[in-house]
Amino acid sequence: MKIVDAKTYILDIPVDTIKDSQYTVNKINLIVLKLSTDDGIDGYGYNWNTASGMDLPYKMFNKYIKM
Repeated sequence: MKIVDAKTYILDIPVDTIKDSQYTVNKINLIVLKLSTDDGIDGYGYNWNTASGMDLPYKMFNKYIKM
């Protein structure tokens, strides 16, 4: 089995506003990685954050790691 494709996606998921003494959260940033194999198996990994900045790992993956 070999990995034949890798795709990344960035999602901004709106949520009801959550506030505390330091932060205001009104969306969740989610980066999703989808790996596909030559056997037809797909696998997914993800990471999320309540602050902006998921575009950096997205760009790094697509520039330096993606096949």
